[in-house]
Amino acid sequence: MAYGGIRRDKYDATFSDLIRERADWTCERCGLVDPDGQARGKSRRVENSHFNPRRHQSTRFCGENCDCLCKKCHQHFTEDNTGEYAEWKRGKLGDERYEALLQKGRQVKKRTKAEKEEMLEHYLACFGYIRKRREKGQIGYIEFPAWD
Repeated sequence: MAYGGIRRDKYDATFSDLIRERADWTCERCGLVDPDGQARGKSRRVENSHFNPRRHQSTRFCGENCDCLCKKCHQHFTEDNTGEYAEWKRGKLGDERYEALLQKGRQVKKRTKAEKEEMLEHYLACFGYIRKRREKGQIGYIEFPAWD
């Protein structure tokens, strides 16, 4: 399936669900909660928003580049031409991490099939770990280690 002209594959789907799970299926901007996602670990009421566009391979699967947003907030930031998303992102990450994310987004990155498969396994394990934490009662935002 393609979104914005970019094909969405199993790597995108897994990473996208991980971003949602990390945020407990809650919009990080407005606080809207997706109870179906929380219960099942699968839903499309909240979305994975990429700060640097998905076409930037260097940040496509980078946790710091992505946020769990409801459809309304995702659309608001996507259509934003005032810099509100950048301001919000800088506030979330802090100046140093924000600048590092911008630099990372400017890098050219290619991944081999083997690297993608290794990344997939890593992010599937992260998803499983966070789901287990949820089953034990942990709520809220749970960070996961980056693959690269």
